[in-house]
Amino acid sequence: MNQDARRVFAAGRIVAALVLSLAVVQAGEPRREPHRPGASKKRWIASWVALASINALDIHSSRGQGEAHPLYRNAAGRFDARKAALLKSGITGGFFALQLALLRSHPEKDYYPAFTVANTVAAGTLYALYLALT
Repeated sequence: MNQDARRVFAAGRIVAALVLSLAVVQAGEPRREPHRPGASKKRWIASWVALASINALDIHSSRGQGEAHPLYRNAAGRFDARKAALLKSGITGGFFALQLALLRSHPEKDYYPAFTVANTVAAGTLYALYLALT
């Protein structure tokens, strides 16, 4: 295994640990005390960091390789990191904008835990695909 592959693998393990810890914290937190929206918001932000990190890892690991997805490849049939980064950023940014719009339009409702789970599941799914394809 070369040096770059080791770095990518180490970064992937860190992201996986973050995703798993978020899931455990989310699922195992007792609800005995009154709800604190600050703690939920921090976990939601951490889930966004995990999702952005795994997207960056996915783009980095695919650079220079053949690509089956027509939107992510260049004229030579290779992975085009710029196109992929633009598309992934647009999709993820739209997902984030939708969550933020719902949070701001209904401040009385606590969407943070549900959005945290959604972001964590998305990051975990992308990481599982990354592991399966590398």
